[in-house]
Amino acid sequence: MNCEAIRRALDAETALRGFTVMPELQADPPQRAVLQSLWVKPGRHFYLCYRLELRSGASTLASLRLYGDGLSLHVFPDDYRLPALRRCFDLAGVSSALPEGMRLLHCETVSYRPGVRCLLRYGNEDGRVFYAKHSVEREAGRLFRLQQLIYESVRSDHFSVAAPLYYVSDPALTLFAEASGRSFYRSLTQDSAEAGGGTVAAALAAISAAICAFHSTRGVELSSFYTSDDETVLIQGWHRFAASIFPEFAQRYTDALRLLLRLKPQPVLAANVIHRDCYDKQFLLDTGRVAILDLDTVCHGERELDLGNFCAHLLLRRLQGGGPVADRGYEDSFLNRYPGSFDDTRVRWYRRSSLLRLAFNYSLRPQWRHLVPHLLEECLQP
Repeated sequence: MNCEAIRRALDAETALRGFTVMPELQADPPQRAVLQSLWVKPGRHFYLCYRLELRSGASTLASLRLYGDGLSLHVFPDDYRLPALRRCFDLAGVSSALPEGMRLLHCETVSYRPGVRCLLRYGNEDGRVFYAKHSVEREAGRLFRLQQLIYESVRSDHFSVAAPLYYVSDPALTLFAEASGRSFYRSLTQDSAEAGGGTVAAALAAISAAICAFHSTRGVELSSFYTSDDETVLIQGWHRFAASIFPEFAQRYTDALRLLLRLKPQPVLAANVIHRDCYDKQFLLDTGRVAILDLDTVCHGERELDLGNFCAHLLLRRLQGGGPVADRGYEDSFLNRYPGSFDDTRVRWYRRSSLLRLAFNYSLRPQWRHLVPHLLEECLQP
């Protein structure tokens, strides 16, 4: 992938000029492009999702894909790696694959990461709401089976996961029951600092207990393990990618990577069930219980990975809100309320690794690129 092409793709004005000439948009041309989300696997995949504000006042999503020396543009719901995504909006077609009496009447997009997945909300004629995920799967129905396995293994009053309802093989849709609760991310980023009727500290205690209970889930045998070796390979790939695109950060990236490698703990094949994408947006707070979302990456591994990643995102939110790096009150509250045992040294290492990964990732987001030096500064702390 050409570094200059990546820098151009990240510039909204340059991207807008590309979208403007697309035949699908000639009748209502875009006037402004805003980067909405991205999905990057260094050396393999590079996708950006832009929200286009059209001349009529409406808006639409469009994706930009870079591959080798090439580029392709797609207007949602067309997606190069999700060719069946458009069929997810065929209500009659999806309804025909569901049990009788499940006729769907409407569909809306909840979230979209180009090239990897789309989360949808369906409503049926009885007024019920269902969520559905359409994604790239290594084997058909894998996500549904994983969700079902975790759902049937839950034996805790501290957390819940959405009940898997149906799997539609074409267009590869996993339907879930609606999970109730208030988004912890929204609560965390609001000035009122209230979450689910209590304080953020109380919410952190509930989430900490929920994560511990999740880590203690029994009767789940998964095929994959994740260790500090896997994390190191991931970080090294991101380093090669990001340092070539942003030479202004390259030396600090390298310094942070060297420190991470020097402090790296020995890999452990831990039997815990871990989320592996554990951060604030994955939790809904309801009275006395926490709903845990997005189980796509669940595997066996060290609980310290989930704890470190969650703490790293608490720091990120603090920086995004203009707060001081040194204030670790929420992180301390979260870890102190974790009812299980953990190795603090390993938590700190995974937190450092997560912060470095966030520094790489947020360098690709023009709105937040100014946070990168602060993230790197924290990575370089002894």
